[in-house]
Amino acid sequence: MAKTRQIAAAQARGEYVLCIDSDDYVASDLIDKVSRAAEADNADVVIFGAKCIEADGREL
Repeated sequence: MAKTRQIAAAQARGEYVLCIDSDDYVASDLIDKVSRAAEADNADVVIFGAKCIEADGREL
């Protein structure tokens, strides 16, 4: 997986790169919030939290 991400990052042409796995759930406003945070602080990297959610919707 790391090699695939390295290849993708090398070919990326946008301002940002966001790595998401096939089993990840992403909130509909995630990209907006993360890009705003990066722009507000002129950040090169934005680190944010995550939640573990079971298939039945229970939060771990």
